[in-house]
Amino acid sequence: MYKKILVPTIDLKRSEKPLREAIRLANLLGWDTRITVLHVNPVPIFDQESLFLDFLANLEEVGRSILRSIEPLLAEAQIAHESVSVTGDPAYTIYSKANSEKYDLLVIGKRRQNSVVRFFRGSISQTILQEARCPILQVPE
Repeated sequence: MYKKILVPTIDLKRSEKPLREAIRLANLLGWDTRITVLHVNPVPIFDQESLFLDFLANLEEVGRSILRSIEPLLAEAQIAHESVSVTGDPAYTIYSKANSEKYDLLVIGKRRQNSVVRFFRGSISQTILQEARCPILQVPE
């Protein structure tokens, strides 16, 4: 049924519940279910290239650090997995990966935003819900 599960992450605190749910499902589904943990560093906007490159290098290290903090949960569960850190637009990168690599399930967190913030920033999870072609499990944080 679900052999490939994609779990986008922000940080351990906000990603722990969706990740634990994905692990629980993988354990129920069997040994051949694989989880991919994806961290997307948002693209910053800078006028000077040198500032951009320094900031980008720092973002990439933060992404690797977040994935390292999540690794013990996956190792403890003995689930087949991989961790990926990329830079890009979070919503686009997540649903594009889910669609192009034909994931069977996408497990995302849902947090409450006030309506003003949601109006101006939009909702990453709402965009993913509209654009992803695989089933999505949305876990409240």
